[in-house]
This record gives sequence, structure tokens and C-alpha cells, in this order.
Amino acid sequence: MSVQEFIANKKMLDVEWRFSSFNHNIILVATANSSKENYSDCFLQLKIKTIDKNMVEETTHFELTLAQFNELFTEIEKVKNLMSLIK
Repeated sequence: MSVQEFIANKKMLDVEWRFSSFNHNIILVATANSSKENYSDCFLQLKIKTIDKNMVEETTHFELTLAQFNELFTEIEKVKNLMSLIK
């Protein structure tokens, strides 16, 4: 199933997330460019609960690298900005 089909056919019910590293959970997430190298082994774990048109609930797990998370966050910000225009 493509991402477009996933989005079109399901409604999101809940999202859980946490930042982790391969060695331990991250308590502090650095945002300075110079600090990113120190956290190159970080990843984000997502658990998304959805429901489809037939009222079937499903939980999907994802793991994103820090780079993938930054890309996702950029796209979410774009959507947020578009949504604010249509309010």
C-alpha cells in the first residue's frame, strides 16, 4: 500500500512517539547544528493507531532516523502552514 492510499483510506486515532538511541533513551535532544553529529545514532519510534472505512483498527510501528525525522517534521510544518490558510 502506498503512503497516499494509507492516508486516503484511514483515519488517525492516536500517535505515540519517543526519541531513542541505539544505546539508551535520549533525555535531551540537541538542536544546534554543531551538536547533531553527537546524536547521529538517534532515531524516533512512532506508533500510529488508525481506523479504516470498515471500522477496523490497526496499529503501525515506524522507526525514523534523525534525518528522516527532520524531513518529516519539515513536511508536517508545511501542512500546518497550509491548514492555517484555510481556517
